[in-house]
Amino acid sequence: MKKYIFIFLAGLPFVGVAQVDCVDAKDCFTRGVQSLFDKEKIDYQNECFTKALKFDPNYTEAYHYRGGNFARQGKQEEAVKDYTKYIDLAKKEAKPSKFVLAKVYFYRGEAYNKLGKKAEALADYKTASEIFPKEEKYINAYNELNKK
Repeated sequence: MKKYIFIFLAGLPFVGVAQVDCVDAKDCFTRGVQSLFDKEKIDYQNECFTKALKFDPNYTEAYHYRGGNFARQGKQEEAVKDYTKYIDLAKKEAKPSKFVLAKVYFYRGEAYNKLGKKAEALADYKTASEIFPKEEKYINAYNELNKK
């Protein structure tokens, strides 16, 4: 019996550790997105998005989603880096989605705000509201932070 307990206990450190086994950037990204509704799989998602970026360092959406996960984990510096990379890549696209671009500016502004970088946050909120003026929360965030 003791032998079996040891084998079981020896395997415990590996329980819950998922290894992403995907074939290309799109496959890795898709696996990460498919697990987004399971908040307990955030590390797995980040692993998926990171692996997608290893396959294709210009996979724009992987930066967007991994940045969001970093923000949810309280890793604001990492979120800012990923959002910035997304913005840089999106600007090079022929027709980037204005809705998504504005949303990423807004979320980067949120990360800057949490880091105490008011000027950067205000600039991003303003840019988000200029890109997609129909979304009131962008200008509201700007106005609220500007009052402080």
